[in-house]
Amino acid sequence: MKFKINKTIILSIIVLISFIVNNANSQYASDPCSSIHTDPSGFISTVRSIPQTCWKIIPPAGIAYLINDITVTFINATIPVNNTIKFIGGSNILTDNPIVTFEKGTYNQIFNETSTDKGVFVIFLDGSNANDTASFTVFYTSSSDRHLKPSVVGLLSVAVAFAVPLVVFTLARCLIPNSASKAKALSVKKAIFWCSFILGLVFLAMILSRKVV
Repeated sequence: MKFKINKTIILSIIVLISFIVNNANSQYASDPCSSIHTDPSGFISTVRSIPQTCWKIIPPAGIAYLINDITVTFINATIPVNNTIKFIGGSNILTDNPIVTFEKGTYNQIFNETSTDKGVFVIFLDGSNANDTASFTVFYTSSSDRHLKPSVVGLLSVAVAFAVPLVVFTLARCLIPNSASKAKALSVKKAIFWCSFILGLVFLAMILSRKVV
């Protein structure tokens, strides 16, 4: 039984690490954005870009982390009719609401800084006519502080919730005297298992109910 428990724990750790690595790699694989910027700071400049193009900023923070703050400064742009440039805090251009939007026009002055705490910043050129190209230049910086990705927090919560009943059940089994009858020992094991299972669910609910930044 001891071997099986150790094997289960090791397998759970391997699965957890695999999920984290897969989640990190998925940020860069088959990304719809034309360019991904992973430097802590830098300029993004484009000339005559067609609509429905995006640029993603993901400063390096480690495989399981996201940067706390990304700040983007809008320097200049030329935006044609029916086009808009959207600054989006987050990675989903369809569901995440823009922080600020720039309509058609020529901009030759530095605008206020735009910040996000989601660890990812997307600049999206929205429009319907491929002939209406736009140009712009921005500068971005990022903080050195970081936080765990929400997906990683969820995985860790599940792992802890499974570990609690496993540890409690294993320790409690060691307290059952060898002299106890098989029926009594089985009954005690069942009671301990269900108590541990309920405790794990309660612990998981407590963790997931907390706000994940």
